[in-house]
This record gives sequence, structure tokens and C-alpha cells, in this order.
Amino acid sequence: MPPTIVQQRKKFGKGSDLRDTETFPPFHDCPDENDLDLRYYSDQGGDPLRHWCFLGEVVQVTYLGRLVCDVKDVQGRMARVAFYDDDRGDSFVQGSPKCKPGYTVAVLYGMGHGFLDMSSGIRVEDNKCVRILPCSLESLFSTNEKLRSPLAEKCSAAGCDKTENLQACSGCHIVQYCGKEHQSAHWKEHRGDCKAATALEWFTQRNWTRFRDFYSF
Repeated sequence: MPPTIVQQRKKFGKGSDLRDTETFPPFHDCPDENDLDLRYYSDQGGDPLRHWCFLGEVVQVTYLGRLVCDVKDVQGRMARVAFYDDDRGDSFVQGSPKCKPGYTVAVLYGMGHGFLDMSSGIRVEDNKCVRILPCSLESLFSTNEKLRSPLAEKCSAAGCDKTENLQACSGCHIVQYCGKEHQSAHWKEHRGDCKAATALEWFTQRNWTRFRDFYSF
């Protein structure tokens, strides 16, 4: 007997819910690079206690010697992500997916920085701490909630009430279908969630609440 959709779903790592604001803080709650934030660091020696990641949806991209992204956080506030790594962000201009408006920038261990032009944001010095997610923040949060919600007990195609012999979407395991015909018919509506679920998988499979070593993409 093939595994059920519930069995196919992977367990989530601790603290991996995007709604956890200690793991995924809005910009103004990110640690400041000049302070010792006791949510994330020990007061005995300053050792890291847990992981975190800033998520910002790209609003504007400029490249004048280095990549600079103006992003909107989960609270709708603007911040700047500027690349001071070895290639000055070029890998996110030439690579795939490219950094562009509507996509989301994920920055591991992002810390508040004050730039010389008086703007505030995050200074990226290691590009292994950055990933471009080809989805909007809204799409990521919507799919995050669906991943953690009870599964529908019937085929996900519109108008179909079949409840037996259902097979999960192999890409995300958040919907199920009675057959390939209905899966194909529903794909146009579902593909955004499927892409977002794929983008979230790296985040959902990690324990963010306990620090052993730094994560990297």
C-alpha cells in the first residue's frame, strides 16, 4: 500500500514556522551588529544560542559597483540589503534565480547596520548566508500556513468530492488528487503553492532553536 499524504509529509524542525518571530524576525527585531542580543547570544562569552533568518521581499534592485536591494519585511517596513562579499553580489545578478522585484531575499544571521548614507539595513559579507527565493513574502507565508494546516480529505480539484485512492502532489504534499487528469487541471491554480513549498523545504527541515554550528545555503 502506498504511503498516505500524511505519512509523506516530513516533520518540521523546531522554530521553523515563518510566524516564529525569533527565527524569522522583521528588520527592526533583528540583532544590531553593535549590541549583544541575549535572545541569540549568551551573556557568558557571547556564544550563539540559536539561529535566525531575515526575510525581505525585493522592491528595488540597483547595481553600482555592488548589488543593493531595497526590501520590504513581513511588517511592510523597508530596509536595505547591500552586498560586501567577494563578488559584491554579482552571483545574485548573474545566477538563477536572479534577485529581482517580487522575489524574496533570505539572509541568515542578518544584523542591523547603519550605512553611510544614513539608511538602515543588512550588510552581507558572506554570500553563502543569502538565498533568493522565487516567491513573494505573501506566497511564502500563505504556503507555510497550508503546510501546517489539516489536510483536505478530498481531491483538491474544483468540483471533485472523491475521498478514496488519493495521491499527493509529489512536489509539496499539501494537496492530493484522485488522478492525473484532475492534477493537471488544477496545476495552474496550484503551481504557486508548489513552488513556494519547494523554496521553504530547506527552512522547515532545520532546528532553529538550538545552535551547534552556523547554517549556510
